[in-house]
Amino acid sequence: ILFLRGSLTHRLAALALCACALLGATSDRIEASVCAALVAEVVVAVALLRARTAGARLSEATLALAASVDPQEALTTALGQQVVIGYQIKGGPLVDRVGKQLPPAAPGLEVVHINGASGAIAELRGELSGLSPAALLRALQGPPRLALENSRLAAEASFRAAEVRASSERLVTVAEAGRRALERDLHDGAQRHVLNLGLAVRAESR
Repeated sequence: ILFLRGSLTHRLAALALCACALLGATSDRIEASVCAALVAEVVVAVALLRARTAGARLSEATLALAASVDPQEALTTALGQQVVIGYQIKGGPLVDRVGKQLPPAAPGLEVVHINGASGAIAELRGELSGLSPAALLRALQGPPRLALENSRLAAEASFRAAEVRASSERLVTVAEAGRRALERDLHDGAQRHVLNLGLAVRAESR
């Protein structure tokens, strides 16, 4: 079960246990303590390997993020897993890099909040396997955080521009409705006036 469903660490530990069992079946000199030590060494080795791999991925992500115009794509490529970045609009919702509002994070995803001197900057969402939020936050200092702040400002500008366009469209719709109502009232009023004038002329002619 560990081999089929477990993580890489669990799988290697299961293989080590199987090897011990096979050796124990063929030799009485293999002791349980030797097998336990073998399993422990495998687990430690895998943990160190995963830590080094995570550190290398974070270094790559830091460099890629500082030099990219699309932080989400840079992080996804460098980390080797899908990352979604939401930028916090001051007094508004969480949006993507083009200013479109994001839905709430899906259950089961890691959510890392990135803050700056002026408040919330962004929110990172992803599985982030092998990466601790604390390590990720440490890596996103300096130029990477400045890149995220610049992207947040661009996203906020897009969001505000969309708000202005929507407001302008609403004003145009209201103005057009008012114009049509005025035209209708004037037309109906003029017809009523002409009709009343015609009736008055007929009455006078009699």
